[in-house]
Order: sequence, then C-alpha cells, then structure tokens
Amino acid sequence: MKAIVILLGAVAIGLLAGGGMAAWDHWRALPPKAIARGLAGELECTSPDETARTCEALASYSRGAEGYSSTGTVYAGPSPGGSVTLTLTTPFTVRGDYFCTTLTRSIVMGAKVTIGGEVMPRNPEALNFLAKRLAPLMEVERCTRFVEDANGITEEAWVGGKRNPTLDVPIRWVKPEDGYRVGP
Repeated sequence: MKAIVILLGAVAIGLLAGGGMAAWDHWRALPPKAIARGLAGELECTSPDETARTCEALASYSRGAEGYSSTGTVYAGPSPGGSVTLTLTTPFTVRGDYFCTTLTRSIVMGAKVTIGGEVMPRNPEALNFLAKRLAPLMEVERCTRFVEDANGITEEAWVGGKRNPTLDVPIRWVKPEDGYRVGP
C-alpha cells in the first residue's frame, strides 16, 4: 500500500515542503528545478536498489497543452504469474518547489495492470476493488517536493495540507538506458 501511495505521489507526482502549504504565497507556473530532469526525459526512481537496478516505482513527467502530468508504474507485489505492476497517469500542478495532485476514481479506473510483463485486459471489477481500497487516499490533495542533502534526494510528502514524513521516500533520477525497472 505504501508503494501505491508513493507512486500516486510520485506519479503522481512529487510534491511538498517545510513551511506549510497555507504559507505559499508565490505559486509559479514554471517547473521547479527538481522536475526539470524529468521533463528532459529522465525517470524518477523511487526507493532505488542500486545493486538490483530496481525501483518501487518509476515515473516520467511531461508538460502539454493541458498542463503537467506524470505516468508512473509501481510494484504492487508478487503473483504466481510474475510481478504485478500498476501504471497510472496523473495530472499535477506546480506550486513553487512543490507539485500537487489529487487521486480520483477516474484515474484509478484508467490504470493499466501488468502481470509478469504482460498487460492484462481491462477488468472493471478488479479496478473497482482497487478504487475501494484506495478510497482513503482519494479526493485528498497530495503535494511533494525534493530535498537534496549529502545522503541523496528525498521526496517529502504533504497530504491534505499536512506534512506526512511517514510517506517520505528516497529517489534517484535515472536515464531510460540505465536499465532500471520496477520490482521488489
């Protein structure tokens, strides 16, 4: 469940900060430097395992006529048929160094499920079940920001305007040719 929350944040969407969201008085339309690498084609690898070259989630970022979006794939667990992943595309807004999104039922219902590398046929029942499990996370704005220090980059999380350090995760920017994949 934490990986899905992370993805939804990353895929969603990477967003947060130190002073409280109500204190933001200078929201900008320009992307924060933190996602410039993502907009240039690098991928956000959440909770990277450098040895195995795996990530709990991999997200790409884009900016189009409709605004910003993130497409992320998260490791959802093992199954007899192989690893299960979930891919979601989520719009987000940029507010200073934060980027924010709100998970909706329609986003979840549009998810792509892959088992053992094979895309599964759309299964409304399964997606509806997932939407019910994720209901506590829906319709609540999540914002994140990247904080860099000597130990690397951490994605800090804010949910519903409140800092939630339990959802903070390490990230690493990787190039598609670096060979990272979503997995345990």
